[in-house]
Amino acid sequence: MTRCARRARPARGAVPARLIVFGLVGIALVAVPLWWLQRERKAQVARTDAAERAVSPQPAPSAPPAARNPDRFGLTFGWSAVDGDNRLFASCHGAPRTEGNGGDGGCQARAGDTSCRTSLPLLCLRPAAAASAALATTAELPGFSLASRAEADARCAADFGPGWRLADYHDGRGGLVHGVPIDGNDPATHRRVWVASSAALANCWDPPP
Repeated sequence: MTRCARRARPARGAVPARLIVFGLVGIALVAVPLWWLQRERKAQVARTDAAERAVSPQPAPSAPPAARNPDRFGLTFGWSAVDGDNRLFASCHGAPRTEGNGGDGGCQARAGDTSCRTSLPLLCLRPAAAASAALATTAELPGFSLASRAEADARCAADFGPGWRLADYHDGRGGLVHGVPIDGNDPATHRRVWVASSAALANCWDPPP
């Protein structure tokens, strides 16, 4: 009788190759879906971010800072007595006289009369409907330090309260700002004062003429 050939038995402690293959396949069946889900999640987040950026309004570019030109001229007033009183009103042709931009020493309402490098007080005004407007002056500052009329008005309001603003050439008639006069002993009356011109390029914050 022919003896049957015996199959070789794996050595004790060795893992059958079949079990290794089954294990690798099982791991792949779990790992591949997890990897795919993670990839899809990242892709979805990227698509959502891109869509939000496309829909969200982009911030407008900030406006360039206002030009400050120290080489131009600004409008100033001096001081004039009224009826021989010691009290003074601000006036285009008041004292002291201007030293720049030609003319007769008075203000130059169309082009400015005083270098914007000069430090002078602001002439502030508080309008009044029934009574005379009030006048006051700030500390001295160079004209070119003001970037706009709004900034000058804000300086007056900060010093004297709501309703105060920078006086304008056209607040009075003939270049005379009418209001409660200032005591002639006020140190500000020994200097000219910055005022605005709403009808001409005569302000330190205006572009070159």
